[in-house]
Amino acid sequence: MAAIPTYVVVGFTDAAERTAEVTYRMKTEALDDGSNFDDVLAAADDIETALNVLTWDHISYVDIKVRTGGGGASANISANNQVYAFLSAVNESEEKVGIQVPSWDDFTFDQDSNNLLGVPFQVAAQVFLDLIIDPETTEDLTLQFAQSRAHKSRGKRLTS
Repeated sequence: MAAIPTYVVVGFTDAAERTAEVTYRMKTEALDDGSNFDDVLAAADDIETALNVLTWDHISYVDIKVRTGGGGASANISANNQVYAFLSAVNESEEKVGIQVPSWDDFTFDQDSNNLLGVPFQVAAQVFLDLIIDPETTEDLTLQFAQSRAHKSRGKRLTS
């Protein structure tokens, strides 16, 4: 059982009346077998309570993040997630759900003239969607299309 770096992401209303976030690394860390997750939840609740006192208000939300994985530099120099893609999906009730994800700027995930991303990207996007749920309805998600949020010209000069 190894400890994994664990964080709380705290949402609060800032002076401009917008939701802002701040992240803190927790002293109580999750164990890789999940055996102490109740302790992690309790520690997150304690952090929220302490912050409520400091702000004389109520913290909007506290998310727990556990950092896993990693492993050195990417083998693909282009896979640096400098651009985003928009995933248009539907939940089981056929309601549209939009999700923004980091996207590789790479020929593997090339796009057409409408910035729609190719089949390899769509397959990878559906694998991702199979691992998450609609946060509002808790229903499964199915990809409709994936579209680049940054123009990737691939060195081509576009003419008008």
